Amino acid sequence: MTEPGDPYRQAPGTCLACKLPLRPFGARLVCDDCGAMLIELPDLEAALTELDAEHQTLVFAERETVAERCPRCELPMQAAPLHRGRTLLLPRAVHCAKHGAWIPGGVLVTLFQRIGHQAPARTSADEYTGGLRIGNWRSKVRPRDHAPSIDVYAGQTLACPHDGSRLGFSGDRHACPQCAGVLLGAARFVEIVGEMTGAPYELAPPAGAASDRACPACKEPMTSELLETVEVQRCAAHGVWFPAGALEAALAHVVGAPRKLGGFWSRLFGR
Repeated sequence: MTEPGDPYRQAPGTCLACKLPLRPFGARLVCDDCGAMLIELPDLEAALTELDAEHQTLVFAERETVAERCPRCELPMQAAPLHRGRTLLLPRAVHCAKHGAWIPGGVLVTLFQRIGHQAPARTSADEYTGGLRIGNWRSKVRPRDHAPSIDVYAGQTLACPHDGSRLGFSGDRHACPQCAGVLLGAARFVEIVGEMTGAPYELAPPAGAASDRACPACKEPMTSELLETVEVQRCAAHGVWFPAGALEAALAHVVGAPRKLGGFWSRLFGR
C-alpha cells in the first residue's frame, strides 16, 4: 500500500467536492461529475497565454494550509488568492505546491472567458476575435458585456433547492422558473462586482451554519450565511444560491446606486 506523498502512487484520487474518482486527462485530473480538475500551473499558464498571447506568471499569496489533500500525492494542500500578474483571478484557490491548482467545476471556463474577453482584437484568421483589454481590476472602466457563457452542467439535471423544479440556464446562471431563485458561480459573482466597481472584490470561503437545502449540482448540504446583507446558501464547489431578488439586492448593496449602471444593470437582470 502506498503512503501519502509516495511518488509511485498510482490511483488518481478522488474529487475534493463530490468524492468520486478522478479521470486522468493528459497531465490533468478531471471529475466527470462536477467538472472540477487538478491542473499544473505551467499547463494553466500556457492555456491562458494562448488566449491573449501575453505570458504572465501565476502567483499564490498569503498561503494557509487547509484540510483538503492533493488527489495525486495526498499531502495537505494550501489555499491562497491566485494572481496572474497584477490581476486577481481567484480570491481563494486550493493548490498543491507540486501538482498544481484545484479548479472547481465551471471556474476554469469562467477564467478562460474572462481572459479571452479581455484580449486585444485579432485578425479574422484567429479563432478568437475581439474583446476589451481592461488590465487589472483596479482599472476604472465602465461595466462591459460579459462573454457568452457555457453551461458546464449541460446534460445534468439541476433541481431547485427550494421547490425541486428543474433549473434552466440563461446567460451566466441557472434559474428556477417557479420561485425565481438563481444559482450563480462564486467566480462570476466576484467578476460582476469587479466590473461594477472597478476594484478588487474577495468572497470569503463559506462559513455559515449548515443549511437544510442541497446544492443543485453536487446535492451536498449548503451553508446559510449573509452575503452583502442578504441571506443566501453557498456551496464551496459550485457557487451561491440566491433566493428570488437576493442577487439584485446583494449587488445593489455593493454598488449603492444601481441606476448609475444603466444598461449594464438591465442586461444583468433583463430590465
